[in-house]
Amino acid sequence: MRHPSFACAIIAFCLGLWGLTGPSMWVDEVVTADLATRSTRQMMTMLSQVDAVHGLYYLIAKGVAELAGQAGEAVLRLPSVVAITAACAGLAAVGYRLGGRGVGLAAGLLFAALPVAAQYAHEARSYPLVAMLAVAATWLLVRGIQDGGRRWFAGYALVLALMGAFNLVALSLVAAHAVTMLWTRPARRTALAWLAAAAAGGLATLPLVLIAYPQKGAVAFVPAPALRGLWTAMCGLAGSAVGAVALVALIGAGVWHDRGRKVGVAAVALPWMVAPSVALLAVLPFQSLFLPRYLFFCVPGWALAAAMGIVSLRPAPRVAAFAGLAALLVPANVAARANDAKPMDVRAAADVLNRHARAGDLIVYVPRWPRLMWAAYPGPGSRLRDVTMRKSPRRAGTLVGLDARTTKVAERLDAGRRVWLLRIGDPSGEVERLQRIRREQIRAAGGYAVAGRWRFTGARVTLFERPIPWPVR
Repeated sequence: MRHPSFACAIIAFCLGLWGLTGPSMWVDEVVTADLATRSTRQMMTMLSQVDAVHGLYYLIAKGVAELAGQAGEAVLRLPSVVAITAACAGLAAVGYRLGGRGVGLAAGLLFAALPVAAQYAHEARSYPLVAMLAVAATWLLVRGIQDGGRRWFAGYALVLALMGAFNLVALSLVAAHAVTMLWTRPARRTALAWLAAAAAGGLATLPLVLIAYPQKGAVAFVPAPALRGLWTAMCGLAGSAVGAVALVALIGAGVWHDRGRKVGVAAVALPWMVAPSVALLAVLPFQSLFLPRYLFFCVPGWALAAAMGIVSLRPAPRVAAFAGLAALLVPANVAARANDAKPMDVRAAADVLNRHARAGDLIVYVPRWPRLMWAAYPGPGSRLRDVTMRKSPRRAGTLVGLDARTTKVAERLDAGRRVWLLRIGDPSGEVERLQRIRREQIRAAGGYAVAGRWRFTGARVTLFERPIPWPVR
């Protein structure tokens, strides 16, 4: 038990289980739940049109859901908890190789304690697995540089290919490792072995690239990076502005203290923190990919550098820094496990419909993706008739299904007595326009009046009802 990885794994796993089902699922997790409950054929049909980059993860989620017999929060998030646990243990091993037991222990514990780690541990998406593989690839790189054995780079190529299969953006980690290779200047044989491994790992993902490229419209919403967005991401990383400043100060101290070592924390952590973002700038003229979740695999590098900063201090300041940082992180960790920690409270909206819906009620979804939420939160609400849908997502082989014509929507509304309007997401842009259209369609049917309103984080539920008697046709 002297190796820091064991202690880090135990603590990270316990932190991961804490509040696992606290936050509601949000849109991305709802998509995971829905696809995990589709047949393999239905999933493959959908992936041929969109989201092929997440196909491997969806297959894993499907296997987990089938094994458990349901696709709830705890079941689908558990692989993320395991992945964060493995990432913390692996990061402790990297720190141990580069700076000793103290650095390894501090790096693993700090990564586990960051609020952003809790956020992704409690999210049924692939990003924790990508972070785990990024840590594994970095550990293999360090072993290859230190030991010079080709077997390390053979494993490196396999891990790199697997990481790219989960998230193509994560291949930008190769840019960080290239900087590390230039910094450390290993033997020529070692450098060539790394180059061959990196090329092999990247080429292995070429079939996925060819499939996913025509689907690039799915990330057209990603905005170009801005300095304000960078600061917001930093605050999210540490849970607060004060925490972000403290983390940056520790990182600066760690890099400065270790700057002279050929194969040390600075040579690995600094490129890991910065180079992937710089690499994404190269593709910015074609497509922006700057989303915090896409770059979550860089966070272990931040934790590693900050750990070096903590260990570089004298004993008394070290204890004070660790205690002060812990005090800053506790409130953010508690908040990350609250019911409203996610951008939208899908669970609360589903609960209203499951409790108050009646047989024969109609429903209108704004936008279309909330149609999928019943895989995660099954109940009577799932049996409501969707007046705007022509063909369900599973029958259509698409992500959200096909919409009915306007005349058909009007006919269905005209024949109803109660209709629910469910809007999930910020009322801006296309969502606001669609909500306005749906409200106008309900009003045009005649006789409907608001009979109830429920508001939650990122979700609004409105019940429209006609008086009794009403000449329903």
